[in-house]
Amino acid sequence: MAISKGFGGWYFHSQALIADAMHALTDLVSDFMTLATVSWALKPPTKMFPNGFGKVESLGSLGVSTMKIAKERKSSVLASNAVHHRIDSLTAMVALISISLSNILQGASWLDPVGGLLVSLMVIRAGWSNSRAALFELADMGIDDEMCYEIKKVAENTLKAERLAGVKPGVAGKVKSVGGIKSGQNFLVDITVALEEATVTLEDMARIEGMLREQVGEGVRGVRKVRVKFIEEGKEEVSEFVERGEEDLESESGSEAGHSHENGGECKHGEKKKEK
Repeated sequence: MAISKGFGGWYFHSQALIADAMHALTDLVSDFMTLATVSWALKPPTKMFPNGFGKVESLGSLGVSTMKIAKERKSSVLASNAVHHRIDSLTAMVALISISLSNILQGASWLDPVGGLLVSLMVIRAGWSNSRAALFELADMGIDDEMCYEIKKVAENTLKAERLAGVKPGVAGKVKSVGGIKSGQNFLVDITVALEEATVTLEDMARIEGMLREQVGEGVRGVRKVRVKFIEEGKEEVSEFVERGEEDLESESGSEAGHSHENGGECKHGEKKKEK
């Protein structure tokens, strides 16, 4: 198809058709990239990559820069490819209209380069939109409110079922907050549960955590990892970020040059450097 469009653009001296031909040349590459990145992103986590390979799909969506499947699978690279194919049909229509009018109407030869410009602008706009979404995902932008609401609803129903199951009052607690990030097709979720009793055992918390992980993983499509944090009811949630002064940052930057990653990302506990 790309060859026929390119030949037609050369024969009819059509800038719009040539632009459409150049666009069509990228279709095959983007389709192969879509299949490769989606397959890679679905690989299970490893010691070096404990959160999985979902970010590979975000990189793939930058390169691809469908729609029903993409929404169902929550895949950014499939969404990018869907937009790509949708742009294909629109650019072909623009090229057809501009070429036809420039050859039918007298003095309308200017329509052909205008059509080529429109095709280019449509491709740039679609590419920027997909690239922007992929960059946000690579920067670990938080999940949207709709997904948070869906996760919170499932979690609250799970805790409610715990209370109705004859468990002593207050143990199950309630959902305090929900957050997380998107990594390819996967969602890495954080749930904070406020407990009404301070005398909750580790066994109780382990049971609640297991039920939340199971129910949220099954009830919300795309959830791959669930991390549960417990706090006492009425207490403020403490930030997980460590506050550091300027002196700490300067000392760390000075020691960064001698730091290595020869262990392949695996944490080796109990090992100390030998003194020379």
